Amino acid sequence: MALNAQQKETKTLAMTVLEASGKDYDQALDEFHQEIISKNNQTILKALRALKKVGKKDVKEEGIKTNEKIEHKSTQQ
Repeated sequence: MALNAQQKETKTLAMTVLEASGKDYDQALDEFHQEIISKNNQTILKALRALKKVGKKDVKEEGIKTNEKIEHKSTQQ
């Protein structure tokens, strides 16, 4: 996503302030990302657990379909 003019200006200002404070922009951005992840870790864990359950269900359903195909082939021979 491209930044609009206001976002570019905000980013430039933030980079300048961080530089003046002796801080690295990329490091500050990484810390911000880590903060977001930390504040939302329960939501992330719930989503991963739900995905894991769905994944197991899909694997089981796919296994049943595969077994049905194998059984069908063996009875045709």
